[in-house]
Amino acid sequence: MTGDARLKTADPAAVLPDDLPAHLRQAADLSRLSDPNLADPNLADPNLADSCLPRALAWWQGLREGPSQIPDRIRLDPTQIPDLLPHAILWDVLPPAEATAKAPGRLLYRCRLAGTMLNDFYGREARGQWLHEQFGDESAVMQAEYDAVVRLRRPLCTEHRMSWADKPYYRYRRLMLPFTHRVAAQRSENPVLRADPDRVALLFNVVSFIGA
Repeated sequence: MTGDARLKTADPAAVLPDDLPAHLRQAADLSRLSDPNLADPNLADPNLADSCLPRALAWWQGLREGPSQIPDRIRLDPTQIPDLLPHAILWDVLPPAEATAKAPGRLLYRCRLAGTMLNDFYGREARGQWLHEQFGDESAVMQAEYDAVVRLRRPLCTEHRMSWADKPYYRYRRLMLPFTHRVAAQRSENPVLRADPDRVALLFNVVSFIGA
C-alpha cells in the first residue's frame, strides 16, 4: 500500500484555497500515511502501533464513485472494516439551520458512535457528546479542523496530544473522512434535507496513537 499514489491526496486534481492556514494545508497532505515510521515502536502497548490510517483511507477511497466524489453514508458497511471500528469515532454534522438554537451560523458536531478502544482511553462513553463537551478548552481548534473537512470535502489528517482527556503524554494522529447523506436526502420528505443532498453529513474519524 505504501507505493499507492492514491494515498497522496483524496483527489489529486483538487486545489487547496489560498486562505487555508498552514497547519490545515499540511493536514491535507496525506502522503504521511505512507510513512513506515507512522507508529512509534516504543509504545507501551504494541497493539496500538498499527497502520490503521492508511487502511482507513484506502477503504474510504474505494467507496467513492469518482475521484471528485465523496461517498454516501449508506455505503458505510461496518462488516467490511471490523479492524477499524475500535479506532473509529463517528460524528454527525448538523448544518447551521439545524443548529441555530445552540450556535447560530456555526456547524455543530455530535458523536454518533465511538470505538471501544477510544472509549477506554477517554475513560468515558463518547456517544451523544457534542464536540465542545469532549474537547473542552481545545474545542475551537477541533472545530476549525472539522469545519475544514466539511468545507474542503476531503480527508484531513491532524496530530494532537490528549490534553483534553487529561492524558497529555499520549500523542495521536486522527484521519477525518467525510460522507454525504445523498441517498437519505433523496428519499426524505423533509425539504431542508432534500435541498442539499450532497452536503457532508457525517465524519468518520480514525485515531492512531503514536507514542509520547
